[in-house]
Amino acid sequence: MRSKSISLVALVSIILLTGCGSSSGKTETERLPSYNPDFFYLETDNCYVDLYADAVFFRLLSCKPLTKDDVSARLNIPATYYDLSFNENASISLVAMEASKNHSTFTHDTYKCYRGVDWKEYRRLFDLSEEKRKEGNFEASAEYFNQMEALVEPFDLAFEAINPDKIPVIYQYGLYLQVNYENGPMENCKATELTLTVNGKTQKYALEDLIYSAKPGRSVPAVHPDNLLSSTTLAIMQYLTLPSAIGSIDLYPIRIEIGGDLTLKSIEFLNHPAIRCANVSVTSTGEDDVPVELAWDGNSPLKLYSGRNVELNITLENPLFAGELSGIFADTMLIIYEDNGTEYSEHITISYNVATNKYFIYAREQDGIDVQSYFDNYFFLSNTN
Repeated sequence: MRSKSISLVALVSIILLTGCGSSSGKTETERLPSYNPDFFYLETDNCYVDLYADAVFFRLLSCKPLTKDDVSARLNIPATYYDLSFNENASISLVAMEASKNHSTFTHDTYKCYRGVDWKEYRRLFDLSEEKRKEGNFEASAEYFNQMEALVEPFDLAFEAINPDKIPVIYQYGLYLQVNYENGPMENCKATELTLTVNGKTQKYALEDLIYSAKPGRSVPAVHPDNLLSSTTLAIMQYLTLPSAIGSIDLYPIRIEIGGDLTLKSIEFLNHPAIRCANVSVTSTGEDDVPVELAWDGNSPLKLYSGRNVELNITLENPLFAGELSGIFADTMLIIYEDNGTEYSEHITISYNVATNKYFIYAREQDGIDVQSYFDNYFFLSNTN
């Protein structure tokens, strides 16, 4: 398997502007990405999808431009239950993340990976610099810091001198998966494999956990007959987040309306109980339009009152994606609450992809570069997530 979520604007900026160790034995001619005209790669790693969440996408990378006539795909479940189609713009977020038909996202850090920067040594020197700084030995701290920077600085000018024409263009597309409910999908139907054919070449990808409905044994509180708690956000679809050391993601704000006094109990996921709320900011506004904000842990009783409009800003920790460079997640989030001693639930679809710069993925899959070392020893260090 391979693997802080931020606003989309910030996400675009980071992926466009930021870019990893390399395999040993690389020669001088291997310091830029190689070109393989037959290369294609579908991101299916860490696929945890409940298809009741309705729709997800898989990112497809290719060294050739593709059309729908060049691509076909299928799952190992009855074809009548789903549509899996090629789309040049499978996700608005994907298009916004980085241009699909240029190489402007080959970055300083990706280049440093190709040049063989020892990111483990970089991290070791950083830790020593921090240790000396905390001891008050600022001279020693600065020395370690300078040694650390010396590992990467020589490549900054070299990067600026690169002829862009020497960088292969990587085209970025998507496969868009939708459920066909009209044919009545079977309960607990699980897909374990996706077969992709591009220009006549076929490759099979294993899927961790792609299912049609709740796993057996999961009981869910009923929806309140009067919708006492009602979310104006029915779904968060195709939200894009950067890799995180702890699988952290900040969801878009969720607005709920309260029709009567009730008690929030917890936020859970239908098929993934290990996902937890790292923190929840609850902003409640009444007829006086004066907002009241408080922190909630997402797992203890919290009283809410009738007639208030409430906004939930939720940060999740998803251990399935901790330290991973890519991932696909779709499930039903349950807001569980209590009214007169009985528990009820409100259901919201959450679907998002963990994704990074496409040249990192190309470096790993085509050129055997150890990009994971860059993330483990630098990116996750410089991004407190």
